[in-house]
Amino acid sequence: MKYYTKPLIYAFLLLGINACSSSEQSKMSEQMQNVHVDLDSLIDGKVSSNILKSVPTPVEINTYIVASEEAYHKDFLNNVDLSSEYVSTFKKSLNLGVYSADMAYINLHKKLKDVFSYFRAVRGLTSDLNISTLFDLQKMKYYADNMDKNDSLVYVLAKDFDFMLEYLNTHQKSDVAVLMITGGFIESLNIARQVYLVTKNDELKEKILEQKIVIEDLSAVLKPFAQSSDQFKNLVDQFDLLKLSFDAIQIQHTYAENETNPSVDDPDALVITDHSQSTIQASDEQLNDVLNSIEKLRSFIVQI
Repeated sequence: MKYYTKPLIYAFLLLGINACSSSEQSKMSEQMQNVHVDLDSLIDGKVSSNILKSVPTPVEINTYIVASEEAYHKDFLNNVDLSSEYVSTFKKSLNLGVYSADMAYINLHKKLKDVFSYFRAVRGLTSDLNISTLFDLQKMKYYADNMDKNDSLVYVLAKDFDFMLEYLNTHQKSDVAVLMITGGFIESLNIARQVYLVTKNDELKEKILEQKIVIEDLSAVLKPFAQSSDQFKNLVDQFDLLKLSFDAIQIQHTYAENETNPSVDDPDALVITDHSQSTIQASDEQLNDVLNSIEKLRSFIVQI
């Protein structure tokens, strides 16, 4: 399901953006200090923020994950105690995305205690990154109270994401936005990878392999940042290895007319249901290459 007015974008990043600005602003690393790229003019004159909006939200990916598994696997997530160990702006931004994706998984399993534990980690990272207050604790309470109403919750969060992205661009934090989205997307893929290895669920396998197009788009977004720092260059190099593994996957699309209906959550919005289908061709060896590449990139992202 995709919303016309506000696409399903990286919704659970927003759970962390209620932290107040620290009175003592963290010092930006020398490499990252001058990285201020306007997302709207990043790729061949095209609006690259539209590409970022095509990245599946952790809620969207984790919906498939939860549907395919019988048990909650907290051990698949990044250790929440490591959140204070990330020192550089680069690592904080990446793992802000990681912990936000973890929160999506936790929320869909309705583990409220763990949601607040990871929320505290996210709050700490947003404070360190000097991201001004965008959401207060009342909004977090709304998220918790509506944990059983996933469709409504996702819609509200998706509407808010555009504002967050605009805020980051306006305040010259496009690098943070790109890293958050990358970290969260890879974390969601890694959770899917681990669940697939346990369940061998064919639908989840296809969902993982379908991300080939998203991998290509994110690669195009990341590449212009490669010249900004050694850390960004290393990330791009690692991401290229992931893309290379996905390049071997063959996907054939059968397009069908979308179904459009009024949203039950917002009378001014439309809900577009995509009836297109994809046929994926991948050998066991190619699948294993993809899964191994996901694991390696995720390890790079979360390492201290």
